[in-house]
Amino acid sequence: MDEDKLKQFFFDILKISSISGDEKELAIYLYNFLKKMKVPVVLKDDNVIVHFKTGSDTLLHFNAHMDTVNTDPKSWDSDPLEPKEDGKKICGLGASDEKASIVSLVNTIDLLKDNPPCDLCFAFVVKEELDGSGTSSFLDLFTKKYSYKNQACVLTEPTSLKAVEQGHRGGIFFKITAKGEGGHASNPNNKNNAFLKIMKCAHILEKMDLKKYEDSILGVPTIAIGTMISSGNSPNVIPETCYMICDLRTTPAMHKDAIVIIQSAIGDLAEVTYYSKPTDPSLTGNDEVILQLVKKEANAKITVAMGADDACFYTKKGIPSVVIGPGEKSCIHKPNEFVIWEKVPLASKLYVQIAKKFAKINNNVQNETFIN
Repeated sequence: MDEDKLKQFFFDILKISSISGDEKELAIYLYNFLKKMKVPVVLKDDNVIVHFKTGSDTLLHFNAHMDTVNTDPKSWDSDPLEPKEDGKKICGLGASDEKASIVSLVNTIDLLKDNPPCDLCFAFVVKEELDGSGTSSFLDLFTKKYSYKNQACVLTEPTSLKAVEQGHRGGIFFKITAKGEGGHASNPNNKNNAFLKIMKCAHILEKMDLKKYEDSILGVPTIAIGTMISSGNSPNVIPETCYMICDLRTTPAMHKDAIVIIQSAIGDLAEVTYYSKPTDPSLTGNDEVILQLVKKEANAKITVAMGADDACFYTKKGIPSVVIGPGEKSCIHKPNEFVIWEKVPLASKLYVQIAKKFAKINNNVQNETFIN
């Protein structure tokens, strides 16, 4: 695909609002665009899937999410849905996270469609910014229908093409609810105070020794205490209930028993529950082919992601997964988000090489003449 057409496609999708949970318009646009390219595309649960089947026992997945976070247009220098080119940068909501990756993958599809080196599956998914249910539902359906001897996945979250991420810690938002005796605020001497119990819980969490759950690659779990706090609704009433939300980033050694561990630490001061569905940790080992291949082809350093992404849904299915993409992590989820345009077609070339080399490494003999 020539660069002018590629850039126009980027501008077109940047103009389509696709806030997480409301991606249908973009999904339909992308589906129709790919259909005109005469590739095997389906639209299922608002996910857009392209699956090249060659008869190979090797499959390489690529994944990009269509959704963006919400934003306040007043905090931007210009309309976030009116992309703006500024030198080497293109600005717009989702430019780096992750619409640049959509463009790179569509170009990759165009470059490989006439002679794919092995089976390839490109998943353009919804709700990554919410709960990952787009990738999760796609993989549940896909793995029930298809089985491969060799599989791996390249997710295209922003890394500036300079780093390849081999995993991330798990994510658990947990809720601590304390109960006490309410009453008139003119009589505050009651020691059974729900808010004070929450403060004691916060102090306990602050002092917890999480180093015992350290992972040699993913590091040490962390707790962001009190990301949300709610108590009374009147200034002259002592509330009977107070709750606090915390953000826990886990390692495999802690993840499964995290709620029990937190509850044990705070005892009977309050009750600990999940605030939302947890995200599993993800880790692809140093010896995995896909990790070493991407590191070499991109000349990238191996790192781990600070936040969670959809890689965990692949690794949970036993599919080694790495993250490398053209976007700039430093500007995501912020006003005036941008991407450096030259990295978008550069990412396509990288993904093509990864696909060719992955097929060759896995002895896909029938396509060897295609591979340089």
